[in-house]
Amino acid sequence: IEQERLLDNIRRKAWVRISPRVEDAFLRNPRHFFVRNFSVDYDHWIEVDRETVYNYLPLIYSDATLLIWDKDGFLSTISQPSLVLHMLELLDVHEGMRVFELGTGSG
Repeated sequence: IEQERLLDNIRRKAWVRISPRVEDAFLRNPRHFFVRNFSVDYDHWIEVDRETVYNYLPLIYSDATLLIWDKDGFLSTISQPSLVLHMLELLDVHEGMRVFELGTGSG
């Protein structure tokens, strides 16, 4: 539900066009699967697991870049969803194609 709500919010942005194929791919890859330890401001870090992740879905499913880290302290980001959707549209991705966003720490 949160992923669909995020998609609806992104659709309201005038600069983002989302085709049905990109929308389908987006909905099949829930963002919370890629976010285990995150922050929105460098000061307050949140560690989530299968039980607590649902407490943080509004933050995880915001249209914002999130800072992420792992147990070894590696710091990276997970990109802003509207930007990713826009990039996928520009790439003209079709079924059977795979996209790898180089430089991401989230996968």
